[in-house]
Amino acid sequence: MPDFRDGRSAAVFKFWLSLNAGNVPHYKDWDEVKIHKFMRDSFIVQRHMEGGYFYRFAGTGVGEFLGKEVTGLALDAMLQPRDWHRAHASIDDLLSFPCGVLLRNITRTATGRMARVEFLILPLAADHDACDRIVVHMSVLETRGYGAGGGPEFGSRIYLEWIDLGAGVPDDAIIAEGEGEPVSEFSPPLR
Repeated sequence: MPDFRDGRSAAVFKFWLSLNAGNVPHYKDWDEVKIHKFMRDSFIVQRHMEGGYFYRFAGTGVGEFLGKEVTGLALDAMLQPRDWHRAHASIDDLLSFPCGVLLRNITRTATGRMARVEFLILPLAADHDACDRIVVHMSVLETRGYGAGGGPEFGSRIYLEWIDLGAGVPDDAIIAEGEGEPVSEFSPPLR
């Protein structure tokens, strides 16, 4: 079991595992009604037929965190240009293996508050059995103070764990490259 810091992440992971005996579930099996209490803080990103990714669904908590409704927008609309390549390559890795990721980082919300957030990222299969979307559940673990600048920005990675779903995990995945240091106002730093 991954090293979850939030029980909601663990509950979403258990639900995901229950859908197809631990194999990657079909996206139609992801039943928002059965997991409705977690959908507020979840979003689904899908590969676009013409390349790139878009937000197929974003819960109201995600919209509040980001400061706008993102359902239907390109993934790049909410990322800094410097992060586009890494985000696309990371999702490509997640979908091609397929595997999951547990990520914790320090980020800035739409209101400028600094937040420590846990992201659980898991693949969903499409009709042709290839994975073409990911479901992401985010849990805000803590907020403190205000960061420089305005609006949301995803910042320092402070913990990353690949989740082997039976097909292994990438050895040289781009998401595994570390950058930045934990923001010092969060003490002690989260592992």
